[in-house]
Amino acid sequence: MFRYVILICSLCWGGTTTAQANWDSLLKVTTQMMLADQHSEMLRVSQYGDSLLQQTAHIDSYYLAAFRHQMGTAWHVMGDYRAAIQGYDSAITACAANPEGLNEKGKALFDRAFAEYSLEDYYQSYRSVEAAEAILSQLEAPDYDYLFSIYADLAYQTVEFGYYDKAEMYLKKAEKLFKVHHDKVEYLSDNQASKEVMFQYNYVLLYSETGDKTRMYHHLKLMQAMHQQGDFNEEEQLVYAVTLNHAADFYLNHDQLSFDTDRFEAAHDLLKQAFAALDKETYPDHYQQFLYNQNKAYRKSGHYEKARAGNRTLQATISPSDSRMPFFIAQECLISMSSGDKEAALEAFDRMVQFIHSGKNPLLADHSNFQPSAELNHTDLMAGISDELLAAFPGDSLVRKHCASYYQLALKQFIHSYQTNTFNQKLRDFYEKAVNGILGMRALGYGTHSLSLSEVLNAIENIENRLAWKEHLQHRHVNVQYIPDSLLSKEMSLRKEIALAKEKQSPELVIFELEDALRKHLQAIRTQYPAHAQLVNDTFDIVQFQQSLPPKTLVIRYKRLQSTNFLFGISPEEVRLWDLGEDDTLTSQIQQYIQALQARQPCDKLGNSLCEVLLPLDISAYDQLIILPDGPVNDVPFEALIYQDQYLMRSHVVSYASHLVFVNGAKSALAPQNRPDHTPFLAFSPTYAEKPIPPGLVLRSLDVPLVGARAEAKTLAEMLGGRMFQGADATKATFIREAPKAQVLHLAMHAAIDNQQPELSYLLFSATPPTEKMYIEELYGVNLQADLAVLSACNTGKGLQDEGRGMVSLNRAFCYAGVPATVASLWAVPDRATQQVMVTFYQNLLSGLSKAEALQQAKLTYLEGQDPNFSHPFFWAGFTLYGDRGPIFLPQKTSEFPGSYWKWSLCLLAVLLIGGMAKIWRKFDNLR
Repeated sequence: MFRYVILICSLCWGGTTTAQANWDSLLKVTTQMMLADQHSEMLRVSQYGDSLLQQTAHIDSYYLAAFRHQMGTAWHVMGDYRAAIQGYDSAITACAANPEGLNEKGKALFDRAFAEYSLEDYYQSYRSVEAAEAILSQLEAPDYDYLFSIYADLAYQTVEFGYYDKAEMYLKKAEKLFKVHHDKVEYLSDNQASKEVMFQYNYVLLYSETGDKTRMYHHLKLMQAMHQQGDFNEEEQLVYAVTLNHAADFYLNHDQLSFDTDRFEAAHDLLKQAFAALDKETYPDHYQQFLYNQNKAYRKSGHYEKARAGNRTLQATISPSDSRMPFFIAQECLISMSSGDKEAALEAFDRMVQFIHSGKNPLLADHSNFQPSAELNHTDLMAGISDELLAAFPGDSLVRKHCASYYQLALKQFIHSYQTNTFNQKLRDFYEKAVNGILGMRALGYGTHSLSLSEVLNAIENIENRLAWKEHLQHRHVNVQYIPDSLLSKEMSLRKEIALAKEKQSPELVIFELEDALRKHLQAIRTQYPAHAQLVNDTFDIVQFQQSLPPKTLVIRYKRLQSTNFLFGISPEEVRLWDLGEDDTLTSQIQQYIQALQARQPCDKLGNSLCEVLLPLDISAYDQLIILPDGPVNDVPFEALIYQDQYLMRSHVVSYASHLVFVNGAKSALAPQNRPDHTPFLAFSPTYAEKPIPPGLVLRSLDVPLVGARAEAKTLAEMLGGRMFQGADATKATFIREAPKAQVLHLAMHAAIDNQQPELSYLLFSATPPTEKMYIEELYGVNLQADLAVLSACNTGKGLQDEGRGMVSLNRAFCYAGVPATVASLWAVPDRATQQVMVTFYQNLLSGLSKAEALQQAKLTYLEGQDPNFSHPFFWAGFTLYGDRGPIFLPQKTSEFPGSYWKWSLCLLAVLLIGGMAKIWRKFDNLR
């Protein structure tokens, strides 16, 4: 220690060059101490260096950050993780905004992530690694050893969270970079695993999770070939053994796959190799993990006694505080269940839950004091094993009673550990297992005494609406936050590049790097403008929601969970639940009705039977229905269903929403005077190729002139005194520039739906080269403050399910972009009929009707004045209102079109007079 003090003292008297060399020497010393496991000495020397630096006249930020980084590392290795995080944070704060300082900042962020992981703050750990990558990947000369380790860690963590595509792209990005810069990697220790070995390990882990046989085999063979060369160091030998264990897990976990050989024999063979490659004395934790998989192999191959004996031995060898204990006990539960021992299985399940419980006090028998852990996978333990118990002991009341409770605990666990804004397939499976189990058990009469339906709805809404509501508010208020146009333009540019890359089917890595650049750009905006990032409503409350509902209003919330469909009926007074049954039957019935409707075939009988299935509750006491569709119900025009021998819209005003939080969307509206360059009404009606109008029915999905659309847009602009862009003036660039100023947006044009990649669905502003397509991907980046968007085109309300965003459609893209209410279509709507419905809709809005009533009355007006050949629901039922259903306060028409204003007033007056005279004449004729 004395020689280190001498070295520190020399820093005080040496010149600038000498001092810098001594600081470098001291950092080298602390690094050597770390490698020699002299962590307490490393901490003291780093503290000396930090203290002395702060006494110098000109503090060198790089060395200050470096010593604090070393202090954090010392605390971390000694097990004081909170002190370690404080040390890393102080290092990050000290870093200068130059390449050297940013390099140090990225490294400190990455190391901080390990301390956060040790504290079981898993998602914060992931965010720290992402932040480290965002910094180091932008530097010309980063610390490549750190950067490649960051990519490996990101690949590992994204697999854990279920973002498998991201994991694959991180690995490909790392490999691509490594080919160019492999010579710049400086390993701190001779025992550090090479990047090539780590890449193969991560690939095997990824593909063993996803069940990709071909790719898993390929990378396993590459790893085995590398091992056969005989030069693996100790760390690489460990990585090799763990890789074999993951490969064995692949054979055990994917029951649905077909294998060329007996998969249990293959798993045992791989585990035998893993045991042989592992030094179990040095790595007892890994040895126990291999034993766990061995017991799983015994269980799945029917050797229950071997599995039970091995599992009991395994539990006896680990500490009760070991975080793996719930998984080992879960194995015991599954062994007992597989052998038909119900009582033992339930007893093991109860013990497992006690170990998951993180509260200080013991878990009560009724689980009322259950405190979730931070481990997301514990959700699947409780919900997944409950599914298996119910399948193993069907109809057993005791099993149902236990599982009803376990499902509820699983949902609590998910809510506590789910930290992201988006779903993926893994997260959705966990979530749906829990909620489906709760609702399924309630339908059978179990679990009704604890978790109420209102609480279940709160959970569903607060989990599922998080991303949609956040993006809606952020886009709607973006101008209030004064975010520079340059940042918004960059976002739009990136989104356009992503859409074009997907359209051209560019390599996956190219698309990933563009999406990654967009993610980093949006994160930079959130960091620079924190008030913008805080515009999130995550406190939805069903009781307050019910209190806000007008009298005689019923909200019908459909929920599809694991191919089972449920219905929530929400009135101001109560919440009720119905089980609508399996997907196949319901989907078939809906498809028959939709096909008949779109083919203009008789569909009243189908509409009546479908109404009985979809509306099993009594709706006679209500006059307003708000539908939240899900799954197959998304495509149903409820207004056209037959209720009490007539169209439902004759007795009820129907509107729609994607989430409960959007039902009262007017809360997010901005006052017109707060909008810069306010435009009350803005219409777009492009002119397409000069083609002859085909005979028969013209649809707005066809690439032909839309005579009705042009007339519609012109009429509305004259009625409302707004602006209309038509023909060559109705360009995509004009839309992007002008749309944020509008109170009402009206798009009378062509649209196209991409059933393979729904984010590539688009609005078509020009069909002639250069084709102008406004993709959904780009719409996500437009900041709209309109109160209403009318998408008077085809299929604008149709979409496909995406695990991250939910339903992807044009109307939901406008909602994300900030519009609280949209009118959109469910099929290829006819041009002329749409014109008539739309004009009447706006007339009704001007008269003060709510948006929902205005659309209802427009459809009724069309229906009652039509030739029977055009009264089929195909012509009028395609458009539906989503979101806020209240009135819209349009300003009085300006003097821009005075003649037209009086013309429309006189026309309306004439229509009313003629209608009145006709009624008088009919009455007189009847009297005669």
